[in-house]
Amino acid sequence: MKVRKTASRAVGLIAAACSAFAGSAGAEEQADRGTIEEIVVTAQFREQSLQDTPIAITAMDAELMEQRGYTDISDVAAQAPNVTLNPQPQSGGVGLIAFIRGIGQDDFNYALEPGVGIYVDDVYIGRGGGQVFDLYDIERVEVLRGPQGTLFGRNAAGGAVHVITKK
Repeated sequence: MKVRKTASRAVGLIAAACSAFAGSAGAEEQADRGTIEEIVVTAQFREQSLQDTPIAITAMDAELMEQRGYTDISDVAAQAPNVTLNPQPQSGGVGLIAFIRGIGQDDFNYALEPGVGIYVDDVYIGRGGGQVFDLYDIERVEVLRGPQGTLFGRNAAGGAVHVITKK
């Protein structure tokens, strides 16, 4: 998630009007409070505003995750509605029980495809073993709710957790 700060025209006019009455310090405070943060996501493999993306997305940047003390991928579920990500010990490493909107899989059977896709830098992590990984050198995490067959090429009926690392 990239954040761009843009001030709307109406807020700028209000700030200019307030500067005549409140002085320059008051106008700067008004302009700062009126600043709108534009969130840029890459859920459709191109940069676009979160407001223009027709997908239910929860996007978190590294700063937010650090402020909230998130240490691994299972902590991300605390920020996203209708998402549960729980660690499950397995023979192949700590697996992830992922559910989005009630669709997922809690069985570690390797013959079954999970209902939620986990992606790291656009690469699909196919099996549950080892999916609980630490969040270091992460630029942002995007949780996409709903079917993702057309976007990510794998029919994840529940949704996808897309982790983007720092380049």
